[in-house]
Amino acid sequence: MKLSLIESLKNEFNEGLLAAEDPENAYLPPEANRKTTIYSDWYTRTCPECKQKFREGDIVKLCPLCGKAYHNDDKYGLYCWSKHFANGNKCREPSYDRFNNKYDEGCLFPLKDKLSECDNYQNYYDELYIPELNQQFKNGLAVHWKSFDNLKELKVERGDSAVGLICQLCGFTIRPGDIVVKCPCNKCSSYFHNDHERHYKCWNEWNTPKRREHCIQTGNKIDICGNEEKK
Repeated sequence: MKLSLIESLKNEFNEGLLAAEDPENAYLPPEANRKTTIYSDWYTRTCPECKQKFREGDIVKLCPLCGKAYHNDDKYGLYCWSKHFANGNKCREPSYDRFNNKYDEGCLFPLKDKLSECDNYQNYYDELYIPELNQQFKNGLAVHWKSFDNLKELKVERGDSAVGLICQLCGFTIRPGDIVVKCPCNKCSSYFHNDHERHYKCWNEWNTPKRREHCIQTGNKIDICGNEEKK
C-alpha cells in the first residue's frame, strides 16, 4: 500500500527522532542487524517469536515496513527473524483491536522475493559495529569482580534448570551463557543475574546499600550461608 505524502513525512520525522535517541543504530541499511541499547525503541519489549524481552546487547533485525524487532542473535542462538518468516509467515496478521475499537491491517512483510535480499545484510552489523572486549580487561574483571558476600557464581549452560526462569530483580529471562547467583535460601529456586560483561549486576544491586535478610520470593528470613531461619 502506497503511503500518502503526510504519512511518508511523518515516518521520516519519526525516524529522525529515533536516530537522535539511539545513535549507535542510526543510518544503518533497513535490513541490517542492530545492537540493542538502553535507548533502542524496542528495548525491554517482547520478541514476537521467542517471547523473551529484548536485553541490552541483543542483536536484532527490524521489519523494514513496520519496524517490529526480531532476535537475530548468534550468541544466544535466537534466530527469531528467520524462524518467524519461515514457510511464508507474515510479520503481523490483520486483527481487530477491541480495546481501541479499531481494525489493525497488520504487516504483510516479507513481500515477494524480499526476505532473501534482506539476509544479504546478516553480518553487516557484526563486522562493523561490535568490538571485542579486551581479553586482559575481561580477565581482570573475572578476578576482581565479586558477588555480594562472595556467593558462588554459576555460568548457565544449555539444558540447565535456570534457563527460561526470570531474574528476580531485572525481570529478564535467564539464558545460556549468563552468570547468575542462586538465592541463598535454597528453597525457592530463584536466581539473580550477576554478570558484569552484560551489565546485569542484579544480585549486587539488590543487596545495596546493605545485605537483604529475607528471600525476595518467599519472604523467609535467611542467613548468607544458605541456612534458612523461620520468620
